[in-house]
Amino acid sequence: MNFKDAILYKSIYDIFGINLQKKPDSTFTRSEIDGKAHYKRYFEPRECGVFHELEIIEQGETYQNAIFQGIEPWNRDELCSTIMKITTALYSIFGQDDYGNGVFSLHEIEDYNHGTFHRSYNLLESDGMFIELYNKDFMLCLSIMGISIK
Repeated sequence: MNFKDAILYKSIYDIFGINLQKKPDSTFTRSEIDGKAHYKRYFEPRECGVFHELEIIEQGETYQNAIFQGIEPWNRDELCSTIMKITTALYSIFGQDDYGNGVFSLHEIEDYNHGTFHRSYNLLESDGMFIELYNKDFMLCLSIMGISIK
């Protein structure tokens, strides 16, 4: 799914083309690690324009965690635009992150280039979820923990 400009999202799930509240289907590859089912899927075109891989980890019968991982972009301007759109979407849904960051800042691109970009939303009390947007080895990642399966 590609972002639409100037849209206000009502839910974290509105951002993605894939339904994260359903159990993984046959388009995922299943493995078992430490007694938990892990499902992996690769995207082409990339989800949200940046994420090429999604791993879903079952947390019992009613919850799962989702971890999106991007690839190092060929186009830094495209990456900057994507980070801006994702942070804006998260801000429109949740407001400021746990560190008081609001709307996207150009300092965040510097943080990304130095490997220190990080936003987190601890929603455990209200929604039972924890969300992180961060860079790992210069790849943008998004983790959503505590997704209720419907």
